[in-house]
This record gives sequence, structure tokens and C-alpha cells, in this order.
Amino acid sequence: MDTPKLVISMSHANEATEGTPRTRRSSSTVNPGESRTRSSSTTSTEMWSPQKDRRKPSMSNPYFHSSPRKYSTNFNSKSYNETIEFQAQKAREMAKQQQLQPTYRTEPQENKRFVPHIVKQVMDSTLEEALDGLDCYEPAKCRSLSVSVCEDIKQKVKWLNYDRYKLVCVVYFGSINGQEMRLASRCLWNESWDSFASSSVRKGDVYAVALMYGVYVD
Repeated sequence: MDTPKLVISMSHANEATEGTPRTRRSSSTVNPGESRTRSSSTTSTEMWSPQKDRRKPSMSNPYFHSSPRKYSTNFNSKSYNETIEFQAQKAREMAKQQQLQPTYRTEPQENKRFVPHIVKQVMDSTLEEALDGLDCYEPAKCRSLSVSVCEDIKQKVKWLNYDRYKLVCVVYFGSINGQEMRLASRCLWNESWDSFASSSVRKGDVYAVALMYGVYVD
């Protein structure tokens, strides 16, 4: 009578276990250290989450909450040079405007008036230097000399510090062949402080004439 009861209880136990998931248990004996390692790895696997393992941004970055468009790391040397050149040009324009600010003067200062005889001395020395190595008239060479001597005279007269004077210089070179040349000019200006100076130099069959006009402007 005891044996059938034992068989029935075993069948009921099998039926009960068929509906439930089976868990695998290892019956092998392992060392205590190994069992701890396996249990810890199993625990870490069960607790893994993509939100937890996701790298959090560093809050120490000052540009974390800023737009990436504002802090671009691209460097363009061409645009940088253009910016520097634009700033330099603006600085030059501002300096020029400051130099040309009106002083509300209607006449030049006494020590800065156009002096004709001093300007004539400058033109005489410049023309003599230009004709120093020229013995005969050469059209091509005299054409280039007329431009260079004119600029030279104008620059030397500027060094005399005639502030607020417009300087106009005219230079002629020609050959002497028995003819006569006369130069005349008429100007509309103020006789009190506007004036001019003239100079003429002759060497061989070449002559040079220079005229310098000084007109005061406010």
C-alpha cells in the first residue's frame, strides 16, 4: 500500500514542474572566489541599462549649453587678412579726417605763408641738377625728366611746411634753335597770400623752365 502512494506523488510533482520554467542549477563544486565572481557578473548583467551606461556630458565645459554656430573653430586666413586690412583702412581714414578738420581760418599764419623767392631757390637748384649730365637736347630723355623734376620740386616745396596750400608745378624742357618762347598765365586768387614762383636754367642748346603756384585753401 505504501508503494503506489509514492508513485502518485512523483507524477504530481512532474506535472507541477512541467508548467513552470526550469532553472538550471550547477551541482559542481567551485571555489568560493569563483562563485563570487560569477554571481557578481550575473548581477551586473541583470542591472545593465543603456541610460546608466550612457556617458554624461561634462558640465565644466562653458560652451555646453551654447549653440555650435557661435563658437566655430574654423579659421580662414583670407577672411582674417581682409578684416585686418579693413580695420587698417578705417584707421587711416579716421586719421585723415582728423588732420583735415576745419580750423575756421580765412588766412594763413605768418610763418607759413608761401614765399616766392625761397621757392625759386629750390627750383633753381633742382633744374641745375637735372641739366648737369645733359649737353644736347634729347626728346625721349627730356620727356621723362619733365615728369621726374616736377615731382622733385613739388616734394621739396612741401618740406617747407606750407600748410593748407595747394601746390601746382609745371616744368618745360626744350631746345634752343634761335627761336624765342614766352610763358604767360592768369590766375583768379587772393593777392594777399596767393602767389607763384618761376625759374629758368639754360645749358648748351637745352633750356628748362619751372613754374610753381601756391594757392591757400581752408
